[in-house]
Amino acid sequence: MGTTTDTTLGPNRTPSRAMVIIHGAGDWPIGYSKPMVETIQGFIDSPVTNQFERIEVNYSDVIKSSAAQAARATLGQSQAMFMNALMNEHLQASMNALGTDQLLKRMVGQTPQFIGLATAALFPGSDIVLNALAQIICGKSLAQLRNEVLSAIAPTIQDVCLYLSATAFENQFRQKLIDKLHEAQKFDEVILVSHSLGTVITFDVLNAWKEETPKIPVWFTMGCPLAKVLRLASGRSAELKKPSLVKRWFNIYNTNDLVANMLSPTFNKDGVYDVFCALKDPAKSDPGSAHDYFTNSNALRLVADVIATF
Repeated sequence: MGTTTDTTLGPNRTPSRAMVIIHGAGDWPIGYSKPMVETIQGFIDSPVTNQFERIEVNYSDVIKSSAAQAARATLGQSQAMFMNALMNEHLQASMNALGTDQLLKRMVGQTPQFIGLATAALFPGSDIVLNALAQIICGKSLAQLRNEVLSAIAPTIQDVCLYLSATAFENQFRQKLIDKLHEAQKFDEVILVSHSLGTVITFDVLNAWKEETPKIPVWFTMGCPLAKVLRLASGRSAELKKPSLVKRWFNIYNTNDLVANMLSPTFNKDGVYDVFCALKDPAKSDPGSAHDYFTNSNALRLVADVIATF
């Protein structure tokens, strides 16, 4: 009679795992992570590797509070700065993506805007620069581009500024994740998944974390604005202060996503990987659609492929 090996006990047992998910800005319903986790598990062939507990972080109640709504009215300057940073990076990236011939043709075809850009060099970082770039690259005014962006990702911009500018709300956001990480300490390993503002919250929580658990073999960030935040907000160091806590960091992004950045230029260390993710629908490349990763099967398959290697 053959023998079987029991891996549920002893050093060779399969480690228990949980996936902790934290959403981005905006109002997210309870249970938002369930379809995403089920899709990821469905992409993993191994009946062992695809088993992990789902632990969902939800801070929408903080965002929807009357105090938060009132605080938003005081953040106009912060929102304008963040919007300018988004627009500047987007326009610079669009310009870099154009070939030299294409760029010269656009400049020659729009002489007044080209002169405006030359004049704008006297006012670096101003709306004059952005408006000239917008006209040359996109054929639209800066005001038109801003309206398009705001209609797609206004909640993201507002909530990021709320988190960065108001300590009381910052602490409430963080506590939501801290509570769930404590809940996850009963597992051997934690797969961490964060989106947009949730990534900034996670970064801050991990940098303040004093405990040895949970062990996080992999952290997936999606639509991550961390590089922008580190430039705009003083007092945040561009490093994980306890790198041993996170073994590998996969940053999933799309170049049409105005909020997201590659992270490897900012976090120059082993174990940080930028992974380009194709759009869910190539016909929809607007900022709002590009920032939607939790329903993008391309992004979720990337997550599944990494987990399958455990």
